Amino acid sequence: MNDSDIIRQPKNLSDRIWRYMDLAKLIYLLDKRKLYLSRADEYEDAHEGATALAQKAWEMENAPGFSEGIAGFRCRQREWTFISCWSHYDHESHALWRIFCGPKQGVAVCSRYARLVELEKPRCEDMRAGLVDYGRDEHAPSNTLVPFFRKRKAFEYEQEARLVANIYRCDDVRDPRGKLLPPRPCLEIRLNLSTFVEAIRTHPEADMSYVNLVKSLVDKYAPELLGRVETSEMTKPPVF
Repeated sequence: MNDSDIIRQPKNLSDRIWRYMDLAKLIYLLDKRKLYLSRADEYEDAHEGATALAQKAWEMENAPGFSEGIAGFRCRQREWTFISCWSHYDHESHALWRIFCGPKQGVAVCSRYARLVELEKPRCEDMRAGLVDYGRDEHAPSNTLVPFFRKRKAFEYEQEARLVANIYRCDDVRDPRGKLLPPRPCLEIRLNLSTFVEAIRTHPEADMSYVNLVKSLVDKYAPELLGRVETSEMTKPPVF
């Protein structure tokens, strides 16, 4: 089983990806010009990074001592793993607008999957982009990133693409004596916004004052993107 089999890739790297966010996160993206990756142990889903049941069963049968001994280490990997989550859809999602932005406010930043792949360039982190598999339960080669590309079926509506980075092997996670330092709050990756951001769409229920506010913020922090601010595709009027 090769790497592309266990961390699934889209058929077309030019596929659209979306990230729904409030204005505070938009300002952070534009002002810092960095992609923010959240630490895995701070996600609401307690199953982030959990071992597949088939994997655990195989280990308990073939190497029970190893399986029991490594459980704590696997749990701690959540402290050294950072994730940026995107929705892998060709179009906007009404459900995701509601979940991540509320009834009338927020934006959706549109990019392309290939842009996530480009961020994998050689770094100290173990980093991969990939699509999340929902309900996939199998024995797979040992890999610190794979568990973070597996989620329960209940989350399948997200259709998630992720950039996942693990920093456990980086030199700066330990002090001079080799002792692990306290976990970092986040991981940031510098972006070329002109290349990375294809569009910034405003909430489908937002009024024009909100649209103008978004344009004003974009003009202030990243004026090169002002022409890419758009209203949601869902604002198109019905045809009868």
